[in-house]
Amino acid sequence: MSALDHLLSTQPEICVSVSVDSFGRSDHSSIHAKIRFFKPKNKLKKQPKPHPSYTLKQNYRKMNQQEFLNYLSSLPWSEIEAEVDINVAVEQFTSYITQALDIYAPLKKVQANNSKRQKFTLSKTQWRTTNSGIR
Repeated sequence: MSALDHLLSTQPEICVSVSVDSFGRSDHSSIHAKIRFFKPKNKLKKQPKPHPSYTLKQNYRKMNQQEFLNYLSSLPWSEIEAEVDINVAVEQFTSYITQALDIYAPLKKVQANNSKRQKFTLSKTQWRTTNSGIR
């Protein structure tokens, strides 16, 4: 092989194989290179499935409406009427409603449907904690 018989590459990782053939009396050899243009597909390695996302929802269909109303009527609403500070009154009112809903229509963990866009991004528990009173 002479000094003219070389194969140069700026990307040696795409060079799959190289072979040199000599033909008879020639001073030069032919160089054959097999080059990979695309990444090979790895069929053995499976892509991990994304973890399902969950959201909290209340199911009002199974709620016993009469028991819910009886519970609300047993709460001390007069404390809210007697409250001077409006922020404390709103917080107490929200607390009463939230307690009743948690008992008669509790939040349940439901797998979110990722094919539809959710219009309301805050979960109910986040909304309750951030909007617990008027500011």
